Amino acid sequence: MEWRGSALRQDQKRILKLISRAEAVEKTIASTREGTLGHEHVAVDESCGRILAEDITTPHDLPPCDRAAMDGYAVRSRDTAGASSANPVRLMIAGKLFPSDSALPRKIVRGQCIYTSTGAPLPEGSDAVVQVEKTRLVEEVIEVVQPVPINANVSIKGEEVKQGVTLFKQGHVVAPQDTGMLLALGIRSIRVVRKPNVGIISVGDELTEAYEERQDRVVNDHAYIIAQLLRQLGAEPKILGVVRDDPQLIGTRISDALQDADFVITIAGSSVGTRDFVPDVVGSLGRTAFHGVAITPGKVSGLGIVDEKPIVMLPGYLMSALAGFYLFVVPLVSLLLGLDVNCALPVVEAKLKTPARSKHGLERFQLLQLSRHGSSYLAAPIEAKLAAMMHLSKANAYTIISKGQVLREGEHVIATLLAPSEFRRIVIET
Repeated sequence: MEWRGSALRQDQKRILKLISRAEAVEKTIASTREGTLGHEHVAVDESCGRILAEDITTPHDLPPCDRAAMDGYAVRSRDTAGASSANPVRLMIAGKLFPSDSALPRKIVRGQCIYTSTGAPLPEGSDAVVQVEKTRLVEEVIEVVQPVPINANVSIKGEEVKQGVTLFKQGHVVAPQDTGMLLALGIRSIRVVRKPNVGIISVGDELTEAYEERQDRVVNDHAYIIAQLLRQLGAEPKILGVVRDDPQLIGTRISDALQDADFVITIAGSSVGTRDFVPDVVGSLGRTAFHGVAITPGKVSGLGIVDEKPIVMLPGYLMSALAGFYLFVVPLVSLLLGLDVNCALPVVEAKLKTPARSKHGLERFQLLQLSRHGSSYLAAPIEAKLAAMMHLSKANAYTIISKGQVLREGEHVIATLLAPSEFRRIVIET
């Protein structure tokens, strides 16, 4: 590409045009169309967490035939009428059936029974199963000591689901228990929404690749954090390495990334310094939807549109990058997958352990460390420098504090977990 802006930013005349968080989110959602990713087929045993691209209709009844729900004897219920310990009904054992057996041509007539283990098909002529513990075995005969009603201890054909029923609708998120149902119905592969491909570009002369040993450089660790977060959202990240603070190189890397990516994330180079070229480059390649959000951290986040694809510009400081990620990348991924952008991550109500506040004129993206006491969640606001990784490792949720708001200890906030897996990191207080 040919760089069409100034080769170097020699001053700091760029002024952020701050818009509200709500407006920025609205512009992010408007930057792409819902459900435009296309589809792919995956094996059912690899489909957990994927989004169905079609309705799933049951190909047959489940169970496919009447089956024994208990170990016992398949009987004709009317043969057991009046049975008691004092006056047992005697039935001749006509054979045995196990789950791997076929019910045909097995058949019982009046005065007969067949032993059936749990899951075995019921033989023709039977309509109930009497449990083993409610019989007495006398050589090849059982004595039934109490009557059994029709369909007692029987899993009826189609009891779980009937043939032709819509089992799961398009847009359903496949759960572990769903895979068992699908496999039980003989469904081996399903059509799901393709995972969004996301390119991640880190910008900065001071950076080095994560697996290079350079003591004089800063490791490109932020990209790996963002990549792991994207995977938990159901996206397919691709770390595209480090690019120097050079507008030509930045533009080329973004253009190359857009060949395969559904959208691109840049990290750093989005502020107002003389070497913050990313907004200028993105604007030159396409257009800038916004640059600057009235929230801290994350104020210098931005969004551009290049070749009809979003470019999310995240700040370089880790806490700021995380704010931009959760505010703008999370709804973008949800939208592409066809999910509700407001339900991407779990939320809980929590009581503040210490006060928290925002600055005048700016909302606050407040990281939290959630714990639990009894049935209640507690939230400790994390106060750390923008680059303090050790403090950030304690975070498992966040909340948004309104402009100029002061929250007192004991007040309740809505806490959004950083990922569904963060439930496992919530400490139980005694």
